[in-house]
Amino acid sequence: METKHSDSPDGGPPRPPRIGLVVAAVAFTLVALVGPVLLALDIDPTTWVMVIPLLWLTVFAGIGHYAWRFMKFFR
Repeated sequence: METKHSDSPDGGPPRPPRIGLVVAAVAFTLVALVGPVLLALDIDPTTWVMVIPLLWLTVFAGIGHYAWRFMKFFR
């Protein structure tokens, strides 16, 4: 017998994928750690200006990608 992954007792529609939440949490954690690491390594502040926005763009691109997959799931 096939097990349905659902929150409803009648075995309703399956839950959407939750990988996006994990990816977002990991990405935000990595971005939060970049500042202290750059500070500890005594990196030139001009590097910060280049690195931090690229990391944030990567984070938002990942969130957007999984949001698109999430919306596609409900079509």
